[in-house]
Amino acid sequence: MGKNSKSTRNERNRLAAAGVQKHITTPLVLDGATRQPTEVVSILQDPIAKADATTVAEGAYHQAVAAEKASTALANAVYDDLKQTVLIQFKGQPTILADFGVEETTPKVPTTAAKAEAAAKRKAKAEAKKAAEAAAASPAPATPPAMPKP
Repeated sequence: MGKNSKSTRNERNRLAAAGVQKHITTPLVLDGATRQPTEVVSILQDPIAKADATTVAEGAYHQAVAAEKASTALANAVYDDLKQTVLIQFKGQPTILADFGVEETTPKVPTTAAKAEAAAKRKAKAEAKKAAEAAAASPAPATPPAMPKP
């Protein structure tokens, strides 16, 4: 049996429906049931109509997604600008800022202990890197060639 893609099935069903309409006039026993030619044509055409509806719905879906993305991009840009404006205009007024869903942020100032710890870590990392570079740069001791047995 050949390829059974949607387009192949639809074309097969179109041809079969046309053949039934052109050549079959009496009821047929198909799939264990007696069916009129018009019913057979209807059964064969139904998946074609549903596939066409799916294609239309898919196109509408993709258009809706594109519209949503464009709308979201615009809303994000407007929100970011509004947030900056509100932060400047209502600086130091947390209740008004809260009405916009915005909080003032204050930069964290590291403590002296945290600064000292960070400096110690940087120094240790630099020393480890120097040691690794020195180990890689020093040549490995030469091994003497093996002496042949007499």
